[in-house]
Formats: sequence, structure tokens, C-alpha cells
Amino acid sequence: MKGEAGGVPVQGNVNVGGSVHVLGTGISPCNPANPNTGNTALSLRTGNIFNGHLNGGGYDIDSALEGYIDYVGWNKNNLNTKVRIKQGCVDMSQGSGAIGVTASSVRGIYITDGADGNGDFLNSTTIANWMILNYSLGLNGFKVINGYSDILAPFLLSVGGSAGATGWFANLRNFSLASFEPPPKGGRRPLVRYLSNALLNRITAPELDQLRKITPQVLNGLSTDRYYSKGDGSIPKESAHEALQTWEALKSLTNKLSPQAMPDRLRSLLKLINNAGTVYAAISKTPTQLQNGSDHLAEMEEAIYLFARRSSITL
Repeated sequence: MKGEAGGVPVQGNVNVGGSVHVLGTGISPCNPANPNTGNTALSLRTGNIFNGHLNGGGYDIDSALEGYIDYVGWNKNNLNTKVRIKQGCVDMSQGSGAIGVTASSVRGIYITDGADGNGDFLNSTTIANWMILNYSLGLNGFKVINGYSDILAPFLLSVGGSAGATGWFANLRNFSLASFEPPPKGGRRPLVRYLSNALLNRITAPELDQLRKITPQVLNGLSTDRYYSKGDGSIPKESAHEALQTWEALKSLTNKLSPQAMPDRLRSLLKLINNAGTVYAAISKTPTQLQNGSDHLAEMEEAIYLFARRSSITL
């Protein structure tokens, strides 16, 4: 289903037993704080989207198919249904339509930032909107999985998200359709990087090798630091070690925040951002020139204040 911009969105006036994928071609990304008809991709009115052939009232949607479906594990009342909206909002305010109203109802929601590799991943508005989605869905009892969230995972889990995710390698850390296309021939492997919790960012192995001597704060002090041995020029011996280091760093950040109450988590995130600015300032006084600077910190900080204002949370 497309649900294209400039036309009528997909209108849910029928019962669907199974998965639905709406592309929302040309529609602006959904702003959960200010949705409008211009970015509606799916308008669920009198119809429903079920995870089974039986709806809430016991009506069998598709009994005619029962005789044609026969395989091990088949369960007409648990179709492992997935509702995917690539871009745009879902409007459920104009009728009685519902999603997941069966015995096997909605179990969780999977969200990506929808930036498609266009550079908006660390934009303050994108981050704040993503946080608002996690916050509102979490308050309503939904389990929210945040795909391709990478360094933003601690921010999203701090406001109600259940899990974050990041890929094994650099091209899978942020969502991009290019990651699913055949790779170009030739080229060289990307530089190995180290996720520094003190910087809320990655630095290259050569940068780490220089900074660990004069600005040791960039090291996380975690078990996977051993893969970046000083004797090896801070370069891991295996490519998988970079992924393991990333996952442990993100887990450590999240675990520090999780025991705290909501406003305190946000305040702790602001302290982390402030501390990162201090470390960047110390690095600026060294001969080391970082490939990536500290611009992301201002976006992260603004995102937290924007989220707090929209969610009526006092910091």
C-alpha cells in the first residue's frame, strides 16, 4: 500500500487478518507532537487489523481459506502479524477501527528513525520525536524496540523504550536502504572505531591510540577495552571486536540510567552531554585532530529540552 502524498491516504474500512505495510511515498515523516492530515498515511476508520482470522466479536474473516492452508505451526488466530508504516502517521481518531484486537493482540512496536541515511539521525527534532514516541507508547503499556538506534539507545530507553539495536558494522548502525543493496565492487574497509561513552561518539583507532596517553577519559574502562590493545596500536585483531565493544559501551550507558526515575534520567543525560563537552575541550588542547567533532552534543541537549517541554516534564 502506498498512501501517497497529495492524495487520499489508505482508508481502513475493511477487516484485515494479517500483515500490512504502508510505504507513505512522498509523505512527510510523522511528527507525533503535531500530527496533521498532510502526513497521514493510514486512516483506520471502521476496519480493523487483526493478528488472526477471528475478530474481537468472533466473526471468522476468512473461513474460505481454512481448507487451503495446512502446514505445521499454522494458527489462524496468531498470524505473527506486523503492521509497518515506513513514513507518515496513522490516524485512528475518525472511527472505531483498531489494531490487534484478538487474543493475540499487539505485543510490541518496532521503530526506526526513518531518516534513510539522509544525515538527520542526530537532528534534535528527530531525536525528540523518537523519544516522545517511546514515552507515549511506554505509558500505554507497549513494548517498544528501537531499530538502528545506536548511540541514541540510552536516550530512548530512558523515556520508556524496551530495547535499542545497532548493527555489527558501520553500515548497519543507522537505517539506510543502501545497506540492503548489492555492495559496490572494490573500495576499502572503513576505519575501525571505538565508541567512547565519555564523548557520546566514536573515534578512530589511531585517534584512540594518541588520546589514551594524554586524555585517558576517552576509555570506557570496560572489558572490551582489551581488544584495543596499546601494543597493537589500539587496533582490534578481529572485526567482530568492534561490534562487541559498541554493544558493551551502550549497555553500560543504559545500565547507569535505568535505576533512576524519569526526570533524573533526563538530568543524568544532560550531565553526560556536559561532561562530553568538557572532554572535547580538553582534546582541543592536544595535537590530535578528531575526524568527528562535538556538533552532536548540541543536538542531543536540545532534543532533551524539546522532549521535556512537549511532555510537560520539569527539568
